[in-house]
Amino acid sequence: MLDTFRQIYVGDFEFRHDDGEPLPQTVWCLVLKELRSGKVSRFYPGDLERLEGAVPFPTGGDVLYVGFFTPAEWSCHLRLGWAIPENSIDLYSEFRWLTSGLPPRWNNGQRKGAYSLTRACAFHGLVHASADTKDFMREIAIKGDPTPEQLERLVDYCQDDVEATARLFLAMADKIDGPRALLRGAYCVAVAHMEAAGIPVDLDLYHSLRDRWEEIKLALVRERGAPYGVFEGLKLRDKLLEEYIDSRGMNWPRTPTGRPSTDKDTFKSMAGAYPEIEDLYFLVSTLRQLKVFDLPVGSDGRTRASIMPCSASSGRNAPSTTKFLFCLPAYLRRLAKPPPGRVLVYLDYCAEEYAIAAALSQDPEMLRGYLGGDPHLDFAKKAGLVPEDATKESHAREREAAKACNFGILYGMGARALGFRTGKTQAAAAALLQAHKQSYPRFWQWAEGSVAMANLRRAIYSRLGWRRLVTPDTRATALQNFPVQAGGGDCLRAACISLVKAEIQVSVPVHDAVLVETSEGDVDFEVAKARQIMGDVSEALFGIRIRTDTKLVRWPDRYIDGRGEAIWETVERCLASVYESAAVRI
Repeated sequence: MLDTFRQIYVGDFEFRHDDGEPLPQTVWCLVLKELRSGKVSRFYPGDLERLEGAVPFPTGGDVLYVGFFTPAEWSCHLRLGWAIPENSIDLYSEFRWLTSGLPPRWNNGQRKGAYSLTRACAFHGLVHASADTKDFMREIAIKGDPTPEQLERLVDYCQDDVEATARLFLAMADKIDGPRALLRGAYCVAVAHMEAAGIPVDLDLYHSLRDRWEEIKLALVRERGAPYGVFEGLKLRDKLLEEYIDSRGMNWPRTPTGRPSTDKDTFKSMAGAYPEIEDLYFLVSTLRQLKVFDLPVGSDGRTRASIMPCSASSGRNAPSTTKFLFCLPAYLRRLAKPPPGRVLVYLDYCAEEYAIAAALSQDPEMLRGYLGGDPHLDFAKKAGLVPEDATKESHAREREAAKACNFGILYGMGARALGFRTGKTQAAAAALLQAHKQSYPRFWQWAEGSVAMANLRRAIYSRLGWRRLVTPDTRATALQNFPVQAGGGDCLRAACISLVKAEIQVSVPVHDAVLVETSEGDVDFEVAKARQIMGDVSEALFGIRIRTDTKLVRWPDRYIDGRGEAIWETVERCLASVYESAAVRI
């Protein structure tokens, strides 16, 4: 692949970029190295200013740019008004691809810092700067006014990073999957644009929540937690939880020591099986995630957090669970509010994972169920849970059980886990699984064959080449889940690339959806264009056009996710008691 490029540039910027702001406040320097000639170019602040928006290297189709975590590089390009190269490779994404599925033994088993430039070099037997050196130089970059001596040291440090990135690229070159690496590089360009856009928030509401967060947490536990009797102060007590679930005969997963499991996934599943504990699920999520409520909000009233592209083993994004608005408990999404004259549009792929599984397995009944509009009700009828004339409204509970089975199967869920998830006995859950196997034999053949082939090849691949390595510790359920999760990651990356190229303002990607912002006058056209793009991408990847749902939020309304509504009512009352004047409209 490298022979197709006339020149290959490795580059790195040093800059100051405050949390929440759309772009760097100051770009201190750029260092470039052209690999074929070995020439190194250093650009200081005055040099960058004199360029007046002209990129100091060619950006056409016969040139390749290489960097490490390139969304940061492209944010500097956007700040300087520079064009972005047509072809780029992000070695952070490629290192994640290369090591996906491996425990980070090269970092003493610790995930924190395991995917930095220094640790990527260490993985390949290369030596780079220590963490202490990097922290010191970052401190110089963010202080805002380096002395001439400090600036010279900063440029030297930047050149050290460029030299390390160049060595890393040469060490990785033979392992990189060229065309797909370029696609991931293009996604990093889209990420820079999305992070610059950000999510508009209601600043009055945000400041009220941030300033009164301790009072709000206490009020939530006092009011919403009281019926459960499982808290001491703000702490969930396992013994009290065990007494609560035992007194109600709940079928709850246990740890090896016999105590109730209290991880996030268990709570989420139990809230689905037992609606009466939904408030408890959202309350526990809130207390665990948000000890401090402090989103990165810029001076323009928008929140931004790193999307962290390609950071999950499936190739999906992995943003911070405490800084990224759409990773917070669902009821807090109402912080998102469009400015006057603007509209937020949430475009969501419908039953995307089911559709991908149907397409990849080519199971005719799954395809028919999805194309028919409601695959979950279709399966409920096949399993004998509902009569043939049943509707989503008339048999909602039975449909939910079928939905839990349809999606649980994709994660390798067995009868015991499905019983927990649906509130059914293990025998009833086993019968539901058997009905699924009888209804969709082609899917089961494909799913079991995929796991067997992954174990044989010691790797498993998505449609667009995202890879997960298989080790002796890899769980079969992770392999069964991989094709649909990685396929969803493929689909979202490709959709975001196309949406940004079409000059649609994407504020943020959210698992299998995007949040788009547009003007009131353009909303119909922009929504139609976005839906067309998302449908075209899914059809090109999987041969099936995955439907999209849309939710429009017009000023002065806010984005509302109905989940956790009772929790939010308590938050409202708490804020109202603090601001008796009702000056803050929530």
